[in-house]
Amino acid sequence: MQSITALAHLRCSVLYVLDISEQCGYSLEQQAALFKSIQPLFANKPLVVAVNKTDVRTLADLRPDEQALIDWMRNEGGATVVPMSTFSEEGVAEVKAAACDMLLRDRVETKMSGKKVEDIRNRINVPEVRPRDSRERGTHIPESVLRAREAR
Repeated sequence: MQSITALAHLRCSVLYVLDISEQCGYSLEQQAALFKSIQPLFANKPLVVAVNKTDVRTLADLRPDEQALIDWMRNEGGATVVPMSTFSEEGVAEVKAAACDMLLRDRVETKMSGKKVEDIRNRINVPEVRPRDSRERGTHIPESVLRAREAR
């Protein structure tokens, strides 16, 4: 429980791994109850539920009550649900990408909404070059620079 509490104070993306096959010794209902009990700790964090062991049992094989648990995690739990199988490595890259993309998006939003961004924007001045007349001005490279280039 100490590690779960520590995660609540870190700027991170939370990855909750759900064993869809129930081979871990816990039913889907028990795993969903654990998710519901710790979910308030991650209220403002990007949350990915990785539905693991889809090589043993797919999302289509779920009973309606089990599907409702997954739907609750997606809708009211605020999680992105991504199926995967660590055995066949199917969907593992998608889970990593989803977690990283959500974390990056969250960090950018946090930085852009902060006061520091406005302070920096006020100090940045990007001048716009406007021609002062219609005269064509070419580039000029000093002779010393041309000689130094040739010497190399």
